[in-house]
Amino acid sequence: MKTHYFAAIRGLTLILVAGVVCWPMLLCAQVSPQPSRGEFTQITTEAKDLTGATNPTRIIESRTQSAGVLLETRTTEARSINGGYAPINVVERETVQLDANTTRVVQRVFAINPDGRRTLFQVSEETMTKRSDGENVERTSSNSDLDGRLHVVQRDIESTRISGSVKETTVTTSKLGANGFAPVLTKRETTERQGPGATHSTATVSVVGLNGEFLPVQVTDIVQTGSNGVQKRVESISRDNGNGMALVEHNVTTEAQMGAQHRGKLEVYRRQSPGVAPDSQLYLVGQQETERTTLPDGSTRTEIREEQVVPGSQTNEMHLTTRTIEASRSPLCQQ
Repeated sequence: MKTHYFAAIRGLTLILVAGVVCWPMLLCAQVSPQPSRGEFTQITTEAKDLTGATNPTRIIESRTQSAGVLLETRTTEARSINGGYAPINVVERETVQLDANTTRVVQRVFAINPDGRRTLFQVSEETMTKRSDGENVERTSSNSDLDGRLHVVQRDIESTRISGSVKETTVTTSKLGANGFAPVLTKRETTERQGPGATHSTATVSVVGLNGEFLPVQVTDIVQTGSNGVQKRVESISRDNGNGMALVEHNVTTEAQMGAQHRGKLEVYRRQSPGVAPDSQLYLVGQQETERTTLPDGSTRTEIREEQVVPGSQTNEMHLTTRTIEASRSPLCQQ
């Protein structure tokens, strides 16, 4: 089960409370296309493990926009020895519109030293250029050495071309090796519009094999049936004992919008189920259900239930491992 799908299948119960602060300067900016004082919003999210197994954390996200520059900051804090919160890392993302067709995005990641000072240890730069038939994107990732100097370690070249109802995107990732930069991964994605609100997308991720050829490792198929329904299938592939490629994981996501309520479900299938001897079949090993409701005042309530299969179960019996409740409140902004 991939961790980016189930970030918390740990047998924990979490309560998340997010509050949105609407500042007076934001109120002014919302009614002016050229705000003179800028725009500012802030969101604070606090996570508490009711079992006490993990340290409480707090994430503070801020967004400031002024004179064509958007600055987004995400600060992660954890409980300190004195009982309060102290920052453990900071991520800054700056977006600048260079001209009508070019946008540059720079993201900086800082570590927090014991004395509270910030140390830059990773930077990514992205330049997006629009064309008449699509877009080009160049992206670099750099890490800092012990002396604080930045060194480029990865480059991505992305090209998107639109023709009629079909959009094709190709991404090539190169990494620094002993002989310089060399391609190590490619992703090819095709999206076709099939009617009002309906699309069909397929994507294949391939990596370089031992002989230098690109081998597929993941295939994704997404069907958008309309404004009220989405179905997504992700298949992960790996080399099977050197005798070819074999399917090792299959994920199915379905989503539906019913008025003010949005529901989603993710099912994860793997070749090996806990407590069951591995074979060629795919077994349901976990699922996640999400229900998000938007209230008349603009606030939202989200409940996420994560379940995983009981070890050794032959009937896919599930037990609840995580229940997350997230509530956001946005005060009505008036002039």
